[in-house]
Amino acid sequence: MPRVSISVTPENRSVTFPNGTQLESISAYGSATQFIRAAQGLRSAELPSEIDTSPDFERALMSAGFHEQETIHLEALPETTLRSGSAEDTLVLRPAIPPGDTDRRVVLYVDDSGGLSWHFAENSRLTAEQRQRLEERGLFRDEGVATFRIPARTTAARESLTSGPPRGALRGPITKIGRKVLKVLILPLASKVLENPVDLLVGAVESRIRHNRVWRLTPDNYAKRAEADFTDWAALDGKPTLLVVHGIFSSVEGMLSKLPREVMERWVDIYEGRVVGFNHLSVTLSPEDNARFFLERAKRARPDGEFQFDILCHSRGGIVSRTLAERGRDIFTDCNCEFRKVYFVASPNRGSALGDPEHMLEMIDVFTNLLTEFPDSDSMFAIETILGVIKLLAY
Repeated sequence: MPRVSISVTPENRSVTFPNGTQLESISAYGSATQFIRAAQGLRSAELPSEIDTSPDFERALMSAGFHEQETIHLEALPETTLRSGSAEDTLVLRPAIPPGDTDRRVVLYVDDSGGLSWHFAENSRLTAEQRQRLEERGLFRDEGVATFRIPARTTAARESLTSGPPRGALRGPITKIGRKVLKVLILPLASKVLENPVDLLVGAVESRIRHNRVWRLTPDNYAKRAEADFTDWAALDGKPTLLVVHGIFSSVEGMLSKLPREVMERWVDIYEGRVVGFNHLSVTLSPEDNARFFLERAKRARPDGEFQFDILCHSRGGIVSRTLAERGRDIFTDCNCEFRKVYFVASPNRGSALGDPEHMLEMIDVFTNLLTEFPDSDSMFAIETILGVIKLLAY
């Protein structure tokens, strides 16, 4: 695996690698090492010190069709303590792009503390009109060079390492003061995907791993993947039932995986065994679609039944639950479900800033960093879904 190391100093911060890739480092003493994969795909680390992403993350990248052009490890201690976000704490990366190459590139940046963030070329977010106006003014030239400006987060990362993150577990596989990783990834994409991107990129991932399903929860299965649909709707007729609804990127078994067994035993005892989970597609379907699925399933299972539900919900599941309780009869006029109480756990009842298109990049960074903290056994699903969103943004 080809690798090249070049020294960096405060006086010589600009580095050019043999393949033409350029890096403007922070003001620091150290070295920049470039790793280039031997074949199309992802680089295989040969030493523990070369590992910069988790095995789950690498499997998701491969499954999503991402190729690694190169990875740069910057091992450099700042000349002075830098204020995070200042101009002096910015890395500028210009990956080499062969003539005629039209594939899009993104950069995954890992700071000293293991914090991850995605970065797009500075001109890639321009609309066609904005680009034309800049070209007319001579302020934009597309010369096949993509420039990525990346806040290094030097001070913030150092504080994170020295103060210790929650629960005493660092996020990245290897964290070290002065170590920064820039991974240049290529996103080849067929033209047909652009015609229906949400379904073909994100929907394909979700439908492969997740399913709309109502299932019975017991002390023996609540933290395991649901294998069968709930069928004993007659047992629920006219009696209070606890319904558990999960949040975005998750599942009921993921939501409850850290729940002590005795708590589930108590729920089952209180509701005399009438505890069910609702797994739903949380990315490609709307809360209204989720609610309609549940109400239609209940009606079809027992047309003359009268169901009474108390709901325990988490995150986006709270929006699904409110839709069921507040607008169920508007969505499905033949509804035979009554929702008595809803217990919200960390639900965005007033909306979330991460749902605003202007905060899309912040959203994917937040969820990328949360992936290794999710108590969900199907973390691959969440990672692949995020990678699908990144493809959408890049194109």
